[in-house]
Amino acid sequence: ENHQPVWAPYYTVQKIMAGLLDQHTWAGSKRALEMARKMGHYFKSRVERVLAKRSLQWHIDSLNMEYGGMNDVMYTLFRATNDTQFLNLAALFERPCFLGPLALEQDYLAGMHGNTHLPVIVGIQQRFELTGQDEFRDMASFFFNLVNSTRTFVTGGSTHVEIWLGAHAHGDSMRDGLEANWAGAHQESCTQYNVMKVARTLLGWTGAVKFADFLERAMHNGILGTQRGHVPGVMLYNMPLGAGMSKAGKQHWRDTGWGEPFSSFWCCYGTLVESFAKLGDSFYFQAGGGGSVVPELYIMQYTTSTLKWTAAGLELSTFVKEAAPSSRDGPDNVYTVRIEMKRIDMPRRNAGIARVNLRVPRWCLGQGARVEVNGERLDVELTSGMYVQVRWEFTTGDVLQVYFPTRLHVESLNDPNPKYASYYALLYGPLVLAGLTMESRQLTGRVQSGDSQGLGKDIWLLQGDIEAVPYKARGQLCSLRVLGLQEQNPYGGSIAHTGTGRVVVSLGGVPTSPWHPHRVGGTDEASRRSFRIVPALYQTPRDREMSEQNNDLGKIQMVSIESFDRPGCFISASVDPESDPDSGATLLTCSAVGPTALAAASFKMEEVSMGGENKHVRFWNVLKQTRVVSAACGASLGTDPQGDVCDLTLAEAHAVGQLMTTFQLNPAPASYPSVAFWAKGPTQKFLLWPLHEMVDEHYNVYWDINNE
Repeated sequence: ENHQPVWAPYYTVQKIMAGLLDQHTWAGSKRALEMARKMGHYFKSRVERVLAKRSLQWHIDSLNMEYGGMNDVMYTLFRATNDTQFLNLAALFERPCFLGPLALEQDYLAGMHGNTHLPVIVGIQQRFELTGQDEFRDMASFFFNLVNSTRTFVTGGSTHVEIWLGAHAHGDSMRDGLEANWAGAHQESCTQYNVMKVARTLLGWTGAVKFADFLERAMHNGILGTQRGHVPGVMLYNMPLGAGMSKAGKQHWRDTGWGEPFSSFWCCYGTLVESFAKLGDSFYFQAGGGGSVVPELYIMQYTTSTLKWTAAGLELSTFVKEAAPSSRDGPDNVYTVRIEMKRIDMPRRNAGIARVNLRVPRWCLGQGARVEVNGERLDVELTSGMYVQVRWEFTTGDVLQVYFPTRLHVESLNDPNPKYASYYALLYGPLVLAGLTMESRQLTGRVQSGDSQGLGKDIWLLQGDIEAVPYKARGQLCSLRVLGLQEQNPYGGSIAHTGTGRVVVSLGGVPTSPWHPHRVGGTDEASRRSFRIVPALYQTPRDREMSEQNNDLGKIQMVSIESFDRPGCFISASVDPESDPDSGATLLTCSAVGPTALAAASFKMEEVSMGGENKHVRFWNVLKQTRVVSAACGASLGTDPQGDVCDLTLAEAHAVGQLMTTFQLNPAPASYPSVAFWAKGPTQKFLLWPLHEMVDEHYNVYWDINNE
C-alpha cells in the first residue's frame, strides 16, 4: 500500500481465506465462516483507507504484484454471507489494464506474470455467475481460448519463467544452449492449477468436450508427476520441457525444481497440495442439477471410482483398464471402461430410464471404438471430441462398457518459426512421452497427417522406427555386481555406463532419496546401472535356436548385455578379441554394434555356484573363450585417480582373480513403466515413457524429427 517492495501479502491472505471458506462449505464450520467474514471486513477497511488517503489509481498500482485471487475469494465470501460489501470489494481487485484488452478481444499477454492474472480470471467467472454480466463470461472465454491456442505446451501449461511469452513463441525457450536455470523453467505449477479451474468452470457452463479433454491432458501431464515419486511434501516448482532437463535441475531462482519436505512452502506447495486433494474432481456432471425429467449424467473423466447418482437411484462403479502397447498377452492399445450398475433405494422421477453421456476423448484413434450394454454392442457412433449417449433403464447387475482405441501420435510445438517447424511431442492416449537423454533431441521418421487413415486433419502420426518395449524385456533386466567388491550398499560395486561410451565398475552405491533411503529408482544413476540380458547378437544356428526357446533371464547361455536407458547400446570389446594378438586386457565400452562386430558384444554366460539367493555368473567372449569380463580395480589399467570407479575389461582368465570376474545378478534399480517405447534417432536410440513417471532423470519432451 505504500508502494514499497514486499512479497505477495494478499496472495497469502487469499489462501488463508479460501481455506476457511472451504472448511465452511465442505465441513459446515460456522467458526471458519465467521473468521473469513471478519478478515473480509478488515481488508475492506484497509482498501477504503487507501482510497480515502490516496486514490483508486494508487490502489490499482499497489496490485502490481502476485496478489492471488482476492476477487475470487471475496465473491465466494459473498456467496456464503449474501453481504454486498464483499461483492463490491471483489471488483476493486480486478485490474482494468488486464481485463480491458480482454473485453476488446486483444492480446496483451506477452510479458505478463501468469499466476498474477490467472486467479483474476477465476474470479470474474464467479462475477458472471453472481451478477449475470455477460461481458465477464465473454472475457473468461476469450482469455482461455487465447492462451490455449497461442501459448499452451503439449502438457497444458503455458508459462516460461512464470511469464507468458509472445503468441506462438515457445521455440526460443526450448533452444539448445539455453542456460539450464532458464531451460528448465517451463509451466509453473501454480499456473497449471489455476488454468484448470478456469477450464472446469467453462466446462460446467458449456459442456464442450474440448474443456474436458484439456482437464485430462493438464492433470495427467501437468499435475501428476509434480510430487517426487511417493515422497510426501516434496513438490515441483516448474515442469521442465527443454532437451536434457531434469526436475531436479536448476530452475529460475532455485537450485532444484523440487522443494524440501519440511522447509519449503513457496506458492506451488499450496496449489499442488490442493491439486492432489482434488484428483477426484470433474469426473461426473449432472444435467440441470438433477432436475431433468429423465436423469442425465455426463462422464467426463475415466478413472476407477464410485458414484451415487441419487437422481436416477443408481450407484455406478467404474473400473478402467488402461491401454498398454505391450502386455503379457500382446499389444492392447484400447482403454476399456467398465461401469457396473446397482439400484439404490432413492426416490426417482420415472421407472429407471436414465441418460448417460460418455465423452469420446480426442485421443480415441483407430478402429474398434464401441459401446456395449450387458455384452451387446449398441448401434451408436463414437466420434472423437463428441459425446455418445446411452439411454437405458438400468438396474442392478447391468454393465455399461466402452472401448477407446488409441495409438502413438504427435503434436507440434506452438511456434511457426522455421527453426522449430520440425519440433514435435509424442503422445500415447492422453499421456505425453518423455525420452531419457542428457542433450540429444533428434528422432528419425516422417510426420504425416492422420486424414488418410480417417483420423482427421488435426491428428498427426509419426511414421518411423519406434516400437513398444516388449513385455518380455521386463524379465530381462538386472544389475551386475562384482562379487569381489561387496559393499554395504546393495548396488555398490556394480557395473554402469557413463553416458559417453565408457563402462565402469562404480564402487559407490546408487544415490537414494534423502527422505526415502531405500528408494533407488528415478535417477540417471539407477538407469545407468540397469542392463538387459538378451540373446547374443552373434550366434551359431544352434545357439540361436536354444536362445529362442529359453529367453528368460537366467536361462540364456549365449547372451549380449544391453543398456536400459540407451537401447541398442551393448557392452562390447573396444578391440575385436578374435583379431587382437595382445593377450592383455581390452577395455569394454557401451556402444552401437555394427554387423561386423557382433562377436565383440556376445558372451557365454556361465553360472557359478557361490551360494546365496541370487545367481552368480561369469561372461566369456563367444569366440576367444579364454577371455572373461573382469573388473580392473586395483590394476594399472583404467583405474581412476579418484578411486571411486574402475574400468570393465575383457581379460585373460589366468591373469585375474575369480572374484573380480564373477558377477551377482541383482534386481535392476530401474524398470520399464507399463507404457514404454524405443525410438530411433540418427545416432542413437531412446527410451521413452510418460512424462509424469519421470522423477530425477534427464529427459526431453519436444523432438526434432527430420522427416526423412
